[in-house]
This record gives sequence, structure tokens and C-alpha cells, in this order.
Amino acid sequence: LFKCFSDADCGDGKFCSQSFCEHCFPCSLRNRHDGDKCARDEDGCGECFDGYETKVSFSIFLVFNFFLFVSGSSERL
Repeated sequence: LFKCFSDADCGDGKFCSQSFCEHCFPCSLRNRHDGDKCARDEDGCGECFDGYETKVSFSIFLVFNFFLFVSGSSERL
């Protein structure tokens, strides 16, 4: 492990996290394109590959529908 102060200290394919260089998140393992820069997690990845779509977690689904219920909207996911 290399000590670092910024992402520039780590080189290609790595980023600085808590003073140590870490490898970028492997976006292809989640069927997604690489983002504009080194992804620290899945949120840093680009769009899904053709034929794939982002999976919405059940908890997000519940929160969204609860918000719609409280706001009086008839729209549902």
C-alpha cells in the first residue's frame, strides 16, 4: 500500500482514501460502464451496459411510495 495525500499521488486506476491508494471500483462487475473518473464505489460508475438496468432496492421503493402516500399523490412505482 502506498501513502498518499491526493488522487494524483496514486496513479492510473487508483484513488487516495484515508491516506492510502485504493483501486478504482470495478464497474464492469456491476454491468456498468466506467465513469468520467476513477469510481470509488458503484455510484461513480457510468450508465448500465446495453440490456441492463439499475436495480432499485426494495427499501428505496418503500420510501418513495410512502412519500407519495403522505403527499396524497396517486402515482406509484
